[in-house]
Amino acid sequence: MTGAAAALVLMFAQPVLADGSFANGTSVNGVAVGGMSNEEAKAKLEQER
Repeated sequence: MTGAAAALVLMFAQPVLADGSFANGTSVNGVAVGGMSNEEAKAKLEQER
């Protein structure tokens, strides 16, 4: 997944809490991102590709 693709996935992912973090139990393409900010989730997704 390219950085641009990861950004698009994060942009359209709706389970984001008021504090800007993803709700617990949220995953993107099988990668758990629950409790992470957009920046943390993007880094994790790029690490997993």
